[in-house]
Amino acid sequence: MRRTTLVLQVLATSFALSVASPSAANPIVDTGTPSGAPAWGFHFGQYFAGEFTIADVTVIQTIEGYFDNAYAYNGLAGTVEIAIHADGGDIPGAVLFMAETPPIAAFAPLDWYGVSGLNQTLGPGTYWASFNPKSGLVRGTMPGTAPNPLSNYANNLAEVEHVWQDSDNLGIGLRINYETVPDSASTLSLFMGVALMGLITQRLRT
Repeated sequence: MRRTTLVLQVLATSFALSVASPSAANPIVDTGTPSGAPAWGFHFGQYFAGEFTIADVTVIQTIEGYFDNAYAYNGLAGTVEIAIHADGGDIPGAVLFMAETPPIAAFAPLDWYGVSGLNQTLGPGTYWASFNPKSGLVRGTMPGTAPNPLSNYANNLAEVEHVWQDSDNLGIGLRINYETVPDSASTLSLFMGVALMGLITQRLRT
C-alpha cells in the first residue's frame, strides 16, 4: 500500500509539472468587430497596418482582418498579402514573414478574412501586421471604429508615395492568435519529474 501511494504521489507531481506551462492558443490582439463607420477604401492603392506588442516568445498561428471585397475588379476573386513587420517607430519596418489569404470571392461581404497555420515564432517586442491586396482584384473597405482599437496604425498610399505613413485614427479590425512557448525552466522541471518517476518505479520493482 505504501509503495502504491508513493507511486501515485510521483505521478501526480509529474502531471502537475507537465501542465504548469502548457502551450495554449491565445488572442494576442483582438480589436473586436468594427461598427462600419468610417469605411476606409481598401484596395491596391490604399492598404493598412496595425501595431502590437508581445512580452514573451510566442508562435503566431492566425492573423485576420475585417474587410470586404464589395467592389471586386471585373467581378473576380483576389487575395490579400498579410505580413508581420519589425517595428519602424510610427510605421511598419522590414517584413519578417508574409502569407497570402485564400481567394476572397468577388463581392464578398464584410467579415474576418486571414491566414492560419503560420507557426511563426516571434520574440518579445513590438511588431506590425499589414494587409495588402496583392493582385489588385480585391477592392473593398476596411471599416473603422473597432471597439478595442490599437494605439498605432499606419496606411500606405501606394498610388502616391509607396511608403507607410502614421495614421493612428484608423480603428480597423485586427485579430492575431498565438501559442505561448513554455520556458526552459518549466521544461527542465517536467523532464526531472518524469526521470524521478522512472527512478522510483525501478527501485520499487527491485
